[in-house]
Amino acid sequence: MRWLVVLVMLAAPSRGVADRWLHAGLDVRTDLGTHHTRLALGYRACAWDTTLVLDPMVVLDGQHDLDLIGEYYFGPRVGVLAGIRVSTVAVDGGHHVQDRTLVGVTGLGPTFFDGALRTKFSLELATLWVKHGGGTPTSWISADRDLVDHFALGLFVRIEYARGI
Repeated sequence: MRWLVVLVMLAAPSRGVADRWLHAGLDVRTDLGTHHTRLALGYRACAWDTTLVLDPMVVLDGQHDLDLIGEYYFGPRVGVLAGIRVSTVAVDGGHHVQDRTLVGVTGLGPTFFDGALRTKFSLELATLWVKHGGGTPTSWISADRDLVDHFALGLFVRIEYARGI
């Protein structure tokens, strides 16, 4: 099923909702699975957008969440997102790592200063597939009573400075 979605997204004609942009800004979240404020850096070409989200709070508590997100806008303001998140937590036995996939919907909000300042609102479902490292045994997602703990919904807003290239 996942391959079908990817093929449809690749085959669909893209509409030029923007030319090419570099963007950087803040990723502000509601969920408790990551830090509330992180840094987003990205590139947008027509209907496709790629964003790398970094966690500067790692210097304070040893937890780092790294997201790589791809978005496709099938309309002028609405799109879908898919990506991966690697979370690393410093523990006494080394580093505990959690690997997640991300899927969701995203919408462009208002822009300011002739499009240089943009807003984006998104809803994502993060699925925890595997936990490993840090002196703990590897644990994969399984269909048992803890299955619901592997899924997390999150809302986030991005406030970005965008510059055409």
